[in-house]
Amino acid sequence: MLDTIWNLDPTNGDATAPTLVTAARALWALVNADTWEETYQVLIEQQTVLLHKRTRALLRIMIDMLLEENEVEDAENWRQYIPLLEEAAQDIQSAWQHFVKQRNEAIDALEALSHESDADAQQALFERYQAILHTDTARVILRGSISKQQEEQHYPVVTRLEKLLRLLEQPK
Repeated sequence: MLDTIWNLDPTNGDATAPTLVTAARALWALVNADTWEETYQVLIEQQTVLLHKRTRALLRIMIDMLLEENEVEDAENWRQYIPLLEEAAQDIQSAWQHFVKQRNEAIDALEALSHESDADAQQALFERYQAILHTDTARVILRGSISKQQEEQHYPVVTRLEKLLRLLEQPK
C-alpha cells in the first residue's frame, strides 16, 4: 500500500491518480464539512479524487497514524468514511443512502438508550441495537452529543451520555 502513496512518481504511473496533496485536501473537506448536505456535495464534486484507491489508501494511513498517536476519537471520526468511499466507488447514490441510514439508525439507538432510565429496559435496548451501537459512527455521534450538552451546561445529561460512551468503548 505504501508504494501507492510514496512512489516518487506522483501519480504512480496512473494518469487518473490524484496527488497526495489533492487527495488530502479532498478528504479534509469531506470529513470536516459543516453539514451533511455539504458532506454530500463534497462527495459529488470531489468524487474523482475521493473514490480513487490512492485516496482511500491515504485515508487508512492517516487513521493508522492517528491511532499510533492514541487519537482514537479522531481516528474513529475519519474511519467512519471508509465504507462510504468503498461503496461509493461502485454506486455513489446507494452508498450515500446507506451511510445516511447507518447514521440515522445510530441516532435512533442512542436516543432510545439515553431516554430509558430502567436498567432492564436499557439492557434490552443495548442488546437489540448492539450491532449499530458498536460502530465508529455511533461513538462519533455520541461524542458530538456530549460536547453539545456540555456547551449547554446540561451536566446530568453529560454524565449519563459519558457513561454510555464508556460502555460503547469497551470491546464487544
